[in-house]
Amino acid sequence: MAGPPPVAAPFEAPEHRYAAGHRGLDLGPVEAGTEVRAVEAGTVRFAGTVAGRGTVSVVHADGLLSTYESVDAAVAEGDRVETGDLLGTVADAAGASHCAPELCLHLGARRGHDYLDPALLLGLWGPSVLLPWEGDRGTGPPLTAAVPAGASSAARLRRGGAPARRCGGGARR
Repeated sequence: MAGPPPVAAPFEAPEHRYAAGHRGLDLGPVEAGTEVRAVEAGTVRFAGTVAGRGTVSVVHADGLLSTYESVDAAVAEGDRVETGDLLGTVADAAGASHCAPELCLHLGARRGHDYLDPALLLGLWGPSVLLPWEGDRGTGPPLTAAVPAGASSAARLRRGGAPARRCGGGARR
């Protein structure tokens, strides 16, 4: 997307593989027709409809699978995409959106069977900052953590952002 929209609903890891959770980020609100672009180079693994929502999935060189929904696809299975290439546009599916009555873009990330927090991969939350313990009058600046060594190269897309609000009462994936 042109600039990072607010995070409408953050990633919520499920307790186990089949448990409830929110397996991605909801970005928005966004308008129908907003361009959706690849976060990283890869090959389109799927472009079609899942549970009534337009979905595009891209597999990246490091094995990460990024998924975007609800999207009217401009790509097809097997297409090669580069970072920033157009995948499609946000679908005008407010009734089918789990952010109803607004539209949002759901961005998911998965490696194998494990769902990952896309915000960490994209650097949306920024580095962790360690603050002094209460009562500690340390004289130095706070320490910061680096991007994990195993993070996808998408982590280089450092963008500011913070959680805004949760989506309205729809089902969670």
